[in-house]
Amino acid sequence: MEENKIIFTDENGVEHEFELIFTFDAEATGKSYAVLGKDDGEGGLDIVAASYVPTEGEELGELNPIESDEEWEMVEDTIDSFFEETAEE
Repeated sequence: MEENKIIFTDENGVEHEFELIFTFDAEATGKSYAVLGKDDGEGGLDIVAASYVPTEGEELGELNPIESDEEWEMVEDTIDSFFEETAEE
């Protein structure tokens, strides 16, 4: 679905297309997060995550980096749980 596609441009000007996998809100940080993925070319999935602030008229709004190791750990735990639950279905 085209509305689930997000294009990032890296520091070298190269565009990378990701698909929105899921979003979630974390009470512990008071932030919303987006988990994105793209085919790694070897049958796997490259996963990236960012916090976001929704803006009017845009589903995700502005994406922001995850700021601390504790925050990364919480996001990774949520991603792991998501994929475990998906595999069970």
